[in-house]
Amino acid sequence: MKKIILATVSALALSLSAAAWAEDNVPNTGDATVDTKAEAKADWNNMKADAKNDWDKTKATIEEKTSATEAKTEDTYQNAKAKLFGEGSEGSPASLDVNVRTSAAGMIGKPVYNSKHDKVGTVSDIIIDHDGRAQLVVVSGGGFAGIGDKLAAFDYGLIASQNADGDVFMPLTDDLIAKVTPFSYDPKDAVEGKNVRLIPADGYSVAQLMKANLEDQSGKKLANIENITFDGGEAKDVIVAFDQTLGMGGEKAAFDFDDVQVQHATSDDVTVRLNARQSAEFESFKGDTKTN
Repeated sequence: MKKIILATVSALALSLSAAAWAEDNVPNTGDATVDTKAEAKADWNNMKADAKNDWDKTKATIEEKTSATEAKTEDTYQNAKAKLFGEGSEGSPASLDVNVRTSAAGMIGKPVYNSKHDKVGTVSDIIIDHDGRAQLVVVSGGGFAGIGDKLAAFDYGLIASQNADGDVFMPLTDDLIAKVTPFSYDPKDAVEGKNVRLIPADGYSVAQLMKANLEDQSGKKLANIENITFDGGEAKDVIVAFDQTLGMGGEKAAFDFDDVQVQHATSDDVTVRLNARQSAEFESFKGDTKTN
């Protein structure tokens, strides 16, 4: 039976992140800035204390839920052919089982809970750098029934754990989400003087990546990007689908994230490409799947 791994962040790591988090996320309100930051840091310290006191209970609850749902997760694994090129690609492609619940597709859209098991928002996006390292988790919250939600970005390392259903646990509250600087994908917001936290210059939206196509060097579509897996806070595999009918079914393949070229096509669009050799190998693989 496949095992569910719960990734935890140490209290020390959370402590080291606190000051930087407060500095980056507390809005500039003029003369009230110092008081606002002090209040936010006090809230943060209180949350850390609550998280520490409640962690044993939280972990026990997560493990109990994990045990209860472990059997159900068996049908959430999708199979893809991996290692089509690069080191170790000789011979027939290996089979890769992808746990959808704990992949990007399984996390985005999932609820975010704090250590008191209060739902404080929803994972809206994951921001990675050009090397695939996860930098930020974009959380949507503060609205009512999805209306008027605010986007706020937090360090990816603040994810305390993730259960078998993909639900994310972070040391957040509704009040803190309401206080932090709003997150924006649009650089024009900063130019216009809006108080926002922008996506980093070298950052890529995983939500955008999963809407992109896999292309060759000329821009010809080779497949649909379907999912991205993570391992230790880094993008590991890019899952693609091809030979689909109306976006359904078809075959799946997986490439190492390091094997694809991710670039900004425009400020709000990205491209994912293979080089000429990789494209030829992939086209050959696609042909083989049709004859088998």
